[in-house]
Amino acid sequence: MTESNPFQSPESDIAPLQKTAPDSTGNKIVTYRTVPAMNGASWILDGFKNFTTSPLTWSLVVFLYFLMLGTLSVLPFVSIISTIIAPIFMAGLMMCARENKYNNIFYVKNLFDGFRLNGGKLASLGALYFGLIILLFIVVAVVALIIILGTAESFEALLAPNSLTPELGLLILLVILIALSAMIPIIMAFWFAPALVIFHDVDVFDAVKLSFMGCFKNVMSYLIYSLVYIVIYFIAVIPIAILVTLMNSNDPNFILLSITIIIGIAELFIFSSVFFTSIFASYEDIFFTEE
Repeated sequence: MTESNPFQSPESDIAPLQKTAPDSTGNKIVTYRTVPAMNGASWILDGFKNFTTSPLTWSLVVFLYFLMLGTLSVLPFVSIISTIIAPIFMAGLMMCARENKYNNIFYVKNLFDGFRLNGGKLASLGALYFGLIILLFIVVAVVALIIILGTAESFEALLAPNSLTPELGLLILLVILIALSAMIPIIMAFWFAPALVIFHDVDVFDAVKLSFMGCFKNVMSYLIYSLVYIVIYFIAVIPIAILVTLMNSNDPNFILLSITIIIGIAELFIFSSVFFTSIFASYEDIFFTEE
């Protein structure tokens, strides 16, 4: 049974902004809408409710997710694969969230549903994401090199110990900030894309476009979402910080150390699970289909 959401306004009062991307699973149209800003807080609440119905299964699924992608990302020449298949696992996590919400149960095998249902398109999403990141890295590297060479008197001067002046350091920092800002639209374009592909089988570029517009039209909701998540995170860190303060760094108490580690691991699984389930909650709030 779906519980009522105090932050959620009635769907009938919100008109869709755009109709695009035919849904090949039922000849429908995938549509996005603008939702009230405070819905950003309700996504976290809905995600937490989703998690509490199957906390152990969610913890196991999140553990396997981090284990597999983490192992691949640290292996030489294999880390590219982790980027490409990440949307496949993200789609699997969205399947887990949907099954858990509507059937009150899901299984570890749902994490791998992306491989079975639409692995080709999801892998294409990962390849596109990887290509954009590489392109951004190249552009930033070229711009940084031009700035550095333009401010140096000669190439030999760059090798001098005092070559990094405060002015040059500020310019490099500016380039880094611009690069991080450029990452935001890329993240927006891929935030909902795995869910759109696995639930509606839309084309890769349609999924990217819809994801970007869905995030863009709900930027205030995501601002609230981020602020609430940050506040909750800092509150959750308080007990760990207190325990660390009570421990003697030279001779830590084994019991306090064990409690700190247990709390830290538990919070990691809870926050990671709620993060994924809240993405599903926001996806359901923003996107729907029409005949």
